[in-house]
Amino acid sequence: MSTLPGLQRLTAGAAAVTVVAGIALIAPVTPARAAGSSLVVWADQIRADVLKQEFPKGFRGTKLKIVVKESLASIKDDLKTVKAADAPDVIAAEHDSTGELVNAKLVRRISMTKPLASLFPSNVLAGF
Repeated sequence: MSTLPGLQRLTAGAAAVTVVAGIALIAPVTPARAAGSSLVVWADQIRADVLKQEFPKGFRGTKLKIVVKESLASIKDDLKTVKAADAPDVIAAEHDSTGELVNAKLVRRISMTKPLASLFPSNVLAGF
């Protein structure tokens, strides 16, 4: 009997929560989108599978266009050369890679304003 399936569910759940937090952080500050447009998410295969399972109908009425990338390293490489119009709205990655991505100027820092902070439970904000 293996505990791997339980570990995979736990990891998948944590990934989904991390991505939801990322989507929720970015969605309110993203410029208005055309009706019917999608939120573009870059993710590795594991996170992409979780996103597809957890959000089959999208997030808060917005469809998700999930683009599978080989790894976080390939996401970083692609961010260096992608045109702004083709860049993702959200990156599904380990939370501890955020600082590295910001320092490399591959993603923008999001200021946690009071109105934005009010959208999150206090335990989520404890990391800020």
